[in-house]
Amino acid sequence: MPLKLSVGLSKKIGQPNYGSLGASCGVEFEIDAAVLHGEPQRFHAHVHEAFVACRQAIDEELSRLHESSGDAREAATSGNYPRAMQGPDRSNRGGGRRPSRLATPAQLQALTALADRRGFDLESYVASECGVATSNQLTLAQASRLIDCLRSTRRAS
Repeated sequence: MPLKLSVGLSKKIGQPNYGSLGASCGVEFEIDAAVLHGEPQRFHAHVHEAFVACRQAIDEELSRLHESSGDAREAATSGNYPRAMQGPDRSNRGGGRRPSRLATPAQLQALTALADRRGFDLESYVASECGVATSNQLTLAQASRLIDCLRSTRRAS
């Protein structure tokens, strides 16, 4: 009679500004029940191999995620932008919550004017602070925080 063997592994790595990236892997397969009773070393080898496969998959995924999240941040952090938030805003993820409303045209206009006066590239600043591709993707809350931060910041050198 076959046994079902399930192995799961999760890993989370910290990011700057209290962010994190995580990945999980789960595998399930059948093995012969005789292996568990008659050959415990072989059973342990199956379990070990499953964990190794999950660990490799997770490490590759986290590496890929880290590189892709670093691309936008690296381009944006080459300027001296003020830090407005503690990592990307994740308030709109999961749990069936309704999506956050997008920034208003007035907020976007204020952000553009403030960034221009301070000598910042607004789109790079938005990418580094909020993890979105353009200012048009900002939520009301993100735009408000960025406006407050830019108002309290001196002109870039």
